[in-house]
Amino acid sequence: MRKKFSLLVLSVFAAFLLAGGAAWAGENITYPGTGTPPALREDPLGWWDRSDILYPNGSSGNTVTITAGNIGGIIGAMVEDNNITDNKVFVRDGTMVFAFGGATDDGAVERNSVEVSAGKVDRAWGGVTEEGTAAHNNVKVSGGIVEVVFGGRTAPNGEATGNSVMISGGTVRYINGGNSENGNVTGNTVTVSGGTVDDEIGYGNTGINGGWASEGNVTGNTVTISGGTVKGEVKGGHTNNGNASNNTVTISGGMVNNQVKGGHAQDGNATNNTVNISGNPLFNSEKTWISGGDSVTSGTIGGNTLNIGNSDAGGTISGNILNINNYSGVSTIKGLNNFQIFNFTITAQSKPLKVAELVSLQGAKIAIVFPVGYSSEFKGKTLEELLTDVIDADLENIPSEVGAKIGRENYVLKLTNGTVTDVEVLEPDPKPGDGGCDTGAGIFGALTLITGLLAARGFGKKKP
Repeated sequence: MRKKFSLLVLSVFAAFLLAGGAAWAGENITYPGTGTPPALREDPLGWWDRSDILYPNGSSGNTVTITAGNIGGIIGAMVEDNNITDNKVFVRDGTMVFAFGGATDDGAVERNSVEVSAGKVDRAWGGVTEEGTAAHNNVKVSGGIVEVVFGGRTAPNGEATGNSVMISGGTVRYINGGNSENGNVTGNTVTVSGGTVDDEIGYGNTGINGGWASEGNVTGNTVTISGGTVKGEVKGGHTNNGNASNNTVTISGGMVNNQVKGGHAQDGNATNNTVNISGNPLFNSEKTWISGGDSVTSGTIGGNTLNIGNSDAGGTISGNILNINNYSGVSTIKGLNNFQIFNFTITAQSKPLKVAELVSLQGAKIAIVFPVGYSSEFKGKTLEELLTDVIDADLENIPSEVGAKIGRENYVLKLTNGTVTDVEVLEPDPKPGDGGCDTGAGIFGALTLITGLLAARGFGKKKP
């Protein structure tokens, strides 16, 4: 009896796999634009007053492809009051208002994706929900024209977490890795390796945000640019009302034609954001201001780390760090201001960063690491002369003391009106193997240097 029952259970389970397994795995439909295409339907959520939308039944595991035609939209899954997961949309060609990996009015949208390789799409969003979380959705653009790209979006309520956008070709106007009207936006990414982010197509917002929130905090979002052309602003994180912290922008190639900000808080604090510049990217000398953190109103700007940067801000500015370490680019930026700690490392390969506008060193602490063999005859030289291999700019508000290092030797340079008038020699670093730091550049890499005494690294004692 037990054997017959087991066989019956196995038979029922096998029948489920054969009959229902295909539905569980999702549908696979293609819209060819000619012949007898799949039926187009109305929007079940009431977002669009259209009846030319392509989407399958079910909420999970669908694959939807369009290769030609002009329709209202294409969606991997669109279901009321349901979680939408693991759907894929491929736009091979055609024209449409939107392409969504997954959409719902109340529920989570997770792991949905959109890939655009040709055609014209007004909105390409990996996942979108009105009430719920948008997490780990993805949009890839390798060709075509897309006006707005969101990896994941929640509106009006919900959080956007871990969504991503990758641009390798085509033309896009506006990109958000994660987007929320009323919720936190965390850990989203945008990667641009080719194509154009063009502020002249369509209308409305332009540029790139790793994460964007209207009401909420933006934290840990990243933008990476290694190629292509970006004409709009670039921000690791942007919030209208909230805090922007620990966001990062990294630029190693391509052309950036506008402002760059690690984190931007319209009304809130911008702290611990980072901008990294390496390689040989191109910038616009009339438009490109680069800032680790920026707050428009009364927020605090602090602990932001930059390779090149500016901040036009109305709040408290403190602890922002500028590092130029063996820079080898040849481009020119417009401005470089509002930093409190400047770390310059000069090597034989260094080329000067060119800055078009006057650079203010008001209240700044400055450390310069010279290459081994550099002459310690500092007296009579101006700070601009000492920095000639690392920055090409007119300086103002030059401090009266600057920290300097050649190999193991440490100095405090005393300046009057920007010219070295006296040199204080400090104790040298211990020799390698004696518990000290090795010779050469990089001694100030910890970014905790209190320039003038070098005390933060333990080298603040005067020679007896």
